[in-house]
Amino acid sequence: MKKSKLIICVITVVFFSSCFHKNVLEDNADDIEETIIVLDGLNPKLIQQELIFQATSKKSGGGSTHISGYNEFRISSYDANTGKLLNRVKTGNDNDSKSELLGELNGLLWFYTNEKDGFHCRSVNNLEMSLNEEQLRKKDAFKNFEFARPKWYEIKKMYKIDEESESILITNIQGDAYLYNPKQNTVTKAKNEKIAFENDVQFKASHAQYNDSVYFSFTNALKCALQKNSKENNFNLEFISANLLLETNKKVLIKIRQNSENKTGYLPSNSLLLEKQSSFFVHSSENITDTAYTVISKIEYDGINNLKKIWDTKLPGVYFDLYKAREKGAFETVFSKGNPVYNYNWSGIINNQLILVTQLKLISIDLTTGKIIWVNDL
Repeated sequence: MKKSKLIICVITVVFFSSCFHKNVLEDNADDIEETIIVLDGLNPKLIQQELIFQATSKKSGGGSTHISGYNEFRISSYDANTGKLLNRVKTGNDNDSKSELLGELNGLLWFYTNEKDGFHCRSVNNLEMSLNEEQLRKKDAFKNFEFARPKWYEIKKMYKIDEESESILITNIQGDAYLYNPKQNTVTKAKNEKIAFENDVQFKASHAQYNDSVYFSFTNALKCALQKNSKENNFNLEFISANLLLETNKKVLIKIRQNSENKTGYLPSNSLLLEKQSSFFVHSSENITDTAYTVISKIEYDGINNLKKIWDTKLPGVYFDLYKAREKGAFETVFSKGNPVYNYNWSGIINNQLILVTQLKLISIDLTTGKIIWVNDL
């Protein structure tokens, strides 16, 4: 009798464990932390740091459910032309081996891991390790340099890409910041003001700059009108709860700011329109229902005083208001399979495609026609 009870107990434990554990390399992501464009001739890539939540316990009561667990991380490389997954590697977890993607320089992806690999880089092409910290230490530039060992939640305070100088901010055990230039193989003392951008940039805003003298915004209303330089115009372009898509590529932002400062002495804000060939994009709702989908619209500007809407595209399965859609049960099936977080958003332009990362989907829209080319669940 005691033996049969023991067998039942073991089966129950195994069943509970297998129900919750996700395959880091094969299952859908629960969140996205970073997206990077790598322009490689005719084969551009999207590199993403993705998060997988591993539940260890689930408790329900009082009308709510509490899930506890930990996060595992992976780096995924996608063909930007097709959305096809090219490579994927597991990089650690947030318990003791968080690997933080810092950015890309000269075909290498730079990371810091608070474990044995420390400060290191991987190849953009296959995501394999190119140089680990031990190998970097052997370079003359790192002679007598002692790397700081931050906790996982402090990594990006001490290690980050500085796009303006094409260097990586690194920190020693005394807390002093240095800039490492991989191309020149130099390590120089950094000034705090040299670091051009923080890690996060905005995805959309109600007000954004087109150039040094022109900005666009929306009137403050549910059905808002697009206006130029805060003046009433006869554009006849109205949208529901609209915002403007912003440039999120830090390398592009750096070039725009440098060009503007050199020409006019004026330094624009980070709220710059995502723009190509005199066109920009509006993010709005299809209607005012709780489960309305998101609509992306392309607007063409003639450089003087005329705006024209070229196309509207509804994003399938991408809800405009996540909170309201969740209250209506739009995500019940999805949440039964994991613990996804839908707050991450990113946009970029590659060749003739508008690429969106939103609500754990990777979406490509043809810039000319507005037709969706492909959609991938991440």
